[in-house]
Amino acid sequence: MMAEGTGEHNKDILGEETQDEDIQNVDIQNRDVPRGDDISSQNNAKSHYVYPVINLLIYAILPFIVITFIRSNYTDLDQARLNNVIMWTSIIGTTIAIISYFETYYPPGHKGRLVSGIISTGMMYIWIYGLFGGTTIRSTYGEYEFFIDISRMLALIIFGISLKLIYRIIEFITCRKTQAQ
Repeated sequence: MMAEGTGEHNKDILGEETQDEDIQNVDIQNRDVPRGDDISSQNNAKSHYVYPVINLLIYAILPFIVITFIRSNYTDLDQARLNNVIMWTSIIGTTIAIISYFETYYPPGHKGRLVSGIISTGMMYIWIYGLFGGTTIRSTYGEYEFFIDISRMLALIIFGISLKLIYRIIEFITCRKTQAQ
């Protein structure tokens, strides 16, 4: 910032002439230079909206588009069931996106982040159930009726969602321990 010397006149970052003895008495907080934590909090305010928007795309908009495409191209499928799937995935997916805002709003180690993480994980379980309708997909296509057992696939999906829950709990515990020290 400034050249160190032996009492000679120097220019500081604002262009003012000072002596080396004055350098030690400068109060940085009184200047209008943004501090590092101010800048990071401004960037984090924008990132609070990224995660909910991604969740809205994944859990509400994308299933709506895919199921609407399936519904319009495969008219022999049960249209009432597809309408119910669209309704429930849209409602619960939007709820997941709203709750995920609070997951990013609260800092790690805050109870609000843990509670919203637990609620959003529970909502994801309900969303999966609403999307698949259980462990067996039964449908008719024309004169054919078919059954697909998806219990193992659902077990893998539920395991992945449970990892998020475990992550939030571990994050809460470790951040509380570091804040206590």
